[in-house]
Amino acid sequence: MKKLLLTIIVSVFTIFGLRAQWTQLNTGMSSEIECVHMHDASTIFISSDLGIYISTNGGSTWSNVLAAEVYGLSFVNNSIGYASGGNGLVYKTTDGGNTWIPLATGNGTKLRAIHFYDANVGAAAGESGVLIATTDGGATWATKNTSTSVRLLAVRFSSATTGFVGGRDGVLLKTMDSGNTWAAAGAPTSDDISSIFFTDPTNGYFAIENGMIMKTTNAGASFTPIQTSTASDLGSIYFLDNNNGYAVGFLGAIVKTTDAGSTWSTDNSPTINEYSWVHFFNATNGFAVGDLGTVVKFGSTTSISAMDVNQTGVFPNPSADYFVIGAKREGKIKIEVVDIIGNKVKTIESAYNKPIRHNITQPGVYLLRITEPNQQPVFKRINVQ
Repeated sequence: MKKLLLTIIVSVFTIFGLRAQWTQLNTGMSSEIECVHMHDASTIFISSDLGIYISTNGGSTWSNVLAAEVYGLSFVNNSIGYASGGNGLVYKTTDGGNTWIPLATGNGTKLRAIHFYDANVGAAAGESGVLIATTDGGATWATKNTSTSVRLLAVRFSSATTGFVGGRDGVLLKTMDSGNTWAAAGAPTSDDISSIFFTDPTNGYFAIENGMIMKTTNAGASFTPIQTSTASDLGSIYFLDNNNGYAVGFLGAIVKTTDAGSTWSTDNSPTINEYSWVHFFNATNGFAVGDLGTVVKFGSTTSISAMDVNQTGVFPNPSADYFVIGAKREGKIKIEVVDIIGNKVKTIESAYNKPIRHNITQPGVYLLRITEPNQQPVFKRINVQ
């Protein structure tokens, strides 16, 4: 038994040591960060109710370039970008995000999401079912009939003519004429649709509640529900290519797929704060942002020995009646078990590499907050069967 346990622990760390990881950055911010966009590995933009901030050194420091209430960001290229915010305002940059000019939209409602397919075709959506669209790069805007009063949360064009808007209670709208007219798309859900991403004009993903994703392979004519490896509500989804994608959400959930969304695995998150957005520049450079000024960075590890000291593994997972917190060291630990809605279920005093009977009778996904004396906590998820 001891030999088997050691073999499993070594295998876990062999795998972890070869992977990139997520690291939380100290930004000095405390407000909710709504969106993030990467120009490249060094230049990153984030938005919040305090404005738009830019980092030119990979997230080490941040500077404010627009003091305003900003929610959505959408860059067409490294020069032209758009942002949506409070009071129905849309902002545009043509110099790579250094300066932002307010555009008159004719609307005064908070706009929570924005997306431009190219420099001309775009739309923004927000509170009370408000949806505005443009085909001339924001020079003029038209308010569209959505036949709903729910909050709209996500906007995405899959081509210059086809686009989607998602919102509360399963509201999903579709346009096939560059945003001129919109009609109900018949989403097979009553859950909030919080994020939309298309990898090409026909293949798209719609993030909803309880860790579920709806996938379409025919431009929204039909949808297939997919359960990811988390039960947390998902707030943002992003694909690097046709196969590799990430989704983030409640309680610090980070899940990823390498097979076009067919299966999903859980990534280790450095926080339990809620994520609102995720974006990648390439396979080894990504950012996720969220509540309480949360900014986490994805990147390759340069020191495997440093990872060995800080990394832990949980197995078996799923668990029936016990689990082990595996580490390449010994020591006492405290484990706080939190359920999916944030309630603390129990606190366990134990040690690394020791079987721990959890006595949890309710099946489901739980968060483990693992701490040892004078160390930062480590967060892990476990599926109790």
